[in-house]
Amino acid sequence: EFEKITPGYDIYLILEKCFHGGYTHANRYYVNETITDLVRCYDFKSSYPYVMLTEKYPMRRFKPYKKICKIEDLLNNAHKYAFLTKLIMIKPRLKNEFEPMPVLQYSKLTGSVNAIVDNGRVLCAGYAEIYVTEVSLKLIYDQYKFDKAICIENYYSKKDYLPRWFTDYIFKLFTDKCELDGVDPLNYMLSKAKLNSCYGMCVQKAIQDDIEEMYHVNEFKITSNYNEENYQKYRESRSRFLPFQWGVWVTEYAMRNLHELGSYCENWIYSDTDSVFGTSWDDEKLSLYNAYRSCALRHFAMLRHHIA
Repeated sequence: EFEKITPGYDIYLILEKCFHGGYTHANRYYVNETITDLVRCYDFKSSYPYVMLTEKYPMRRFKPYKKICKIEDLLNNAHKYAFLTKLIMIKPRLKNEFEPMPVLQYSKLTGSVNAIVDNGRVLCAGYAEIYVTEVSLKLIYDQYKFDKAICIENYYSKKDYLPRWFTDYIFKLFTDKCELDGVDPLNYMLSKAKLNSCYGMCVQKAIQDDIEEMYHVNEFKITSNYNEENYQKYRESRSRFLPFQWGVWVTEYAMRNLHELGSYCENWIYSDTDSVFGTSWDDEKLSLYNAYRSCALRHFAMLRHHIA
């Protein structure tokens, strides 16, 4: 499976540009403000394992798509295909100036002009370009407007669920973690560490730079090992078996879910990866969201049982 879907060196470099960690941000309108309303926090139970079980991932080697296309062309096919694209934006700016959690990440831009940034997130710019997947593309499309926006360097891969051998193991670890919580602290932590590593092993970088520490002068030197030959060693290594692109989409789906959860409170104050702190929550929408996500997990379990 790994050999069939692991991309070539050029695509891997794009995947690295798309990859991000958990979404962490604070609402800029509450800086230096005392919040007197009741702040409630809701978080996801095992956010990353959940999306690894219920979402579809790029399960084929990426192939070139149209050289230039509109955002809508990719989003209209996002239910069937995973996309990589370079998004070019002329005068991107937030549709809602009070948007609490902008998604466009300044450090990931490959080029920009006159960007106005809120703690790492772009509010507006004269020009910006960034490599993204179809998941982030949809979030950007929903939050920002542009004078013009096009997608170039487009690639696609057929989406499907992760392999049965992998998802069964994830589900077992999740079950063990839940059953051991409050019963066996040591084995609970071991099970939790194994569960987290299912994601972590997906996003181990294929190529590691050399870092030479010079203690006598308190400095260090970084030597880049990025080249096609070293990447080929990664592809041929028998100790690597979890493709990098799976991990890229895990954090994408988790960020999308976080923004959906955040939309259920009137004032979104702060977030960190899988949690939302806010005031004036819509409890009815929260209940419906929980029911929907539970149904998605049950649907996945029934589907896998039928396949078995």
